Amino acid sequence: MERGALRTAVRTAPPAWTCLAVLTLVLTGCSTPTTAGAHGDGQTQLKAAAQAARAYQQANVDRDYEAVCRAVTEGMRQHVGRKDVAECAEFIAVPYRHRINPDARVSTADAVEVEAHGRHPAGIGVRVTTDAGLAPHHMALRLVQDEQGVWLVDQNVYLEESTGTKAVRAALSRG
Repeated sequence: MERGALRTAVRTAPPAWTCLAVLTLVLTGCSTPTTAGAHGDGQTQLKAAAQAARAYQQANVDRDYEAVCRAVTEGMRQHVGRKDVAECAEFIAVPYRHRINPDARVSTADAVEVEAHGRHPAGIGVRVTTDAGLAPHHMALRLVQDEQGVWLVDQNVYLEESTGTKAVRAALSRG
């Protein structure tokens, strides 16, 4: 994928953006507590956030770690001690840290609004599934918008129980 294309692909209206799966930590982030407003209506926001979540996880599958690190909040990178995109990409590219099958399929489920929790601002929660033909791997991602309206991953939590929207909300309020 061309540099910057991932970011541009999921900008929300009115202008025409999964996982640091290896980092299952409670992660910090930025702001933007609502799904409606300056960057589109609620449904547009939910769809854009789901597209961003899918693009983030697909970048992981493709082992495009720079794209992965560009798709997370600065707070998420700093929480794991990585100040910039290059340090973050180097960290997750370390052998044996990340074993997603390059043939895996990535899908998302319905996006839902999630309340602020701890250091995480309110945003949109999305279940992302990576399936390589064995047991599917489910994660809940919290996405928040930056000042330009780009959706960024602020938190990721493995889903071990149910995978519905209630499970996404519950996981993101615990993690």
